[in-house]
Amino acid sequence: MESLSTEVKEKDIEEGIKLDCGVIYSKDGTRLLHYTNYDNHNAESYIIREGTQIICNSAFTLSKLKRVILPDSIIAIGDNAFQDCNYLKDINIPETLLSIGSNAFSDCWSLEDFYIPDSVKYIKENPFLRCYNLNLRRLSSKHFRVIDQMLIDHRGLLISCVNDTNIICIPNGVTAIGDNAFDGLSTNEVVIPNSVTSIGRFAFYGCTLLSKVKFPDSLVSIGDYAFAECHTLIDLNLSDLEIKIGYWAFSHCYSLKRIKLPKSFDHININPFVGCYNHNMQVYIPCQAKYYLIDHMVIDFDGILISCFKDCENIVIPDCVRSIGKYAFYECKSLKSVYIPDSVKTIEDFAFADCESLTNITIPKAVTYIGDYAFSRECVVSDIKIFLNDSTNFNPKSSGIGLFSGNIILIHRNY
Repeated sequence: MESLSTEVKEKDIEEGIKLDCGVIYSKDGTRLLHYTNYDNHNAESYIIREGTQIICNSAFTLSKLKRVILPDSIIAIGDNAFQDCNYLKDINIPETLLSIGSNAFSDCWSLEDFYIPDSVKYIKENPFLRCYNLNLRRLSSKHFRVIDQMLIDHRGLLISCVNDTNIICIPNGVTAIGDNAFDGLSTNEVVIPNSVTSIGRFAFYGCTLLSKVKFPDSLVSIGDYAFAECHTLIDLNLSDLEIKIGYWAFSHCYSLKRIKLPKSFDHININPFVGCYNHNMQVYIPCQAKYYLIDHMVIDFDGILISCFKDCENIVIPDCVRSIGKYAFYECKSLKSVYIPDSVKTIEDFAFADCESLTNITIPKAVTYIGDYAFSRECVVSDIKIFLNDSTNFNPKSSGIGLFSGNIILIHRNY
């Protein structure tokens, strides 16, 4: 018996059973490895062979099938197995199924009904991502429950939501919001209960109409890109929380006007607010905050400049700063000049990347390290001149300057 893994290796394809219709099974017939859409472009349905136990990762990706019939032998559906099957409307789920992989049915826009049998014990990261027309059905089960079209496991992890309504109230008892759980929904408001302690990666990514979120006092972590590209989010209240915030967690929330920052920025070394620049931004810090807020720049007690909320032409970096953090001024479109004090020793990766108006900058002699792509720019014709003191002690190649993209001119001069 071959391995019942959902992963497909090149050797599996080479040794597999290739049918006339272009479908490939493993040599023992237990795994469906690949469905070739090009050989079946006129087919609207497919019956998977009896005895098949595994539908492998990405097996049906991009197929134009409208109906797939699964045999009672199926025990696992792999990651991305039916991803981007935009025409898929009907699929039967047998009572033998044990697991459903990550993004297994993502972007199946035509899928209207999905029954989760009691046999299913494992469901990975949101398998129903952007299935806007889907109705989830789940009878009583010790492993999963469905409440208002939100799929929740027995531990309290909210795996998926296909309830694309104006206001979503997450049920009490949910302890964690999973990766990609609400990704791409058009909801306007989300109410999160006090039982929730963590919000996963990409949890609300691309919810472009989301304008209001109330964070509970119980929250201790927000994952990478969790609220990125939420273009209509206006207020962000994280005050009184001691919270771990992932990188780019609120990136490109262009409409933000008021931010109440948390007590602590512990564990943050990459700007979570990339692209959140607003001339009229109101930024507040709580009492006993474990960082400084100086002229819309967030600086921790170690002297690391984490983020800047002000998109202006000229920036004067305070002399308490010893390091300009990763992505600190990334995409600051209006920035033309920066004053860097002698207190700064390092400029980290992408610190001034894609600052398309920046034309010259002077690096003080105290700087010993410049990170990769710190000043890189894409699709910008004008040059940027970087002035270096002859006594500046760093190696451009080891510091990443040799890896920069864009038009970079290094100018050494004496002071």
